[in-house]
Amino acid sequence: QISVALLSLTLGYPLGGWLADRYPRPRVFFLSNIAAGLAVILCMLLRGPVLHVAMNWEARLGIVASSLALFTLPLMLMGMVGPFAARLFVRDMSRIGVTIGKLSALSAFGSIFGSFATGFLLIPHVSIHATLWTVAGVMIGMGLLGLLLVGGGASLGAGVAAAGVAL
Repeated sequence: QISVALLSLTLGYPLGGWLADRYPRPRVFFLSNIAAGLAVILCMLLRGPVLHVAMNWEARLGIVASSLALFTLPLMLMGMVGPFAARLFVRDMSRIGVTIGKLSALSAFGSIFGSFATGFLLIPHVSIHATLWTVAGVMIGMGLLGLLLVGGGASLGAGVAAAGVAL
């Protein structure tokens, strides 16, 4: 359900902006990545019971309800990442447009790469279940590596870049 995904991201964007303004620290940013990864794991753990209940409903209602129940939290948390990154990376207000533009381009590139990798490699050759475990692992791993690097004195940019490259 693309509408559930878009709704969830739409809820996450302002929440990420609010959280970033309230706690503009790399530690909170990396913890939010870990939370999103844990939410993906929760989604996988709840899929059986949720789908079992939804199977008894009218098909369209069951699809929308199960999509909402399983994917709202992980996608909302993933939606928080972009605004939070923007808040942390903007250092010079005279270059805010360039910074946000670069972050948006990076986000779009990641989405394009992720959709091709998922559709053409992961799901056909692995499985949806393994793909979701991979997504969860990458998010948690990036968050943990970022916490480790930033906690050790690395800059935010170095922490994000190293975590992204390593994963």
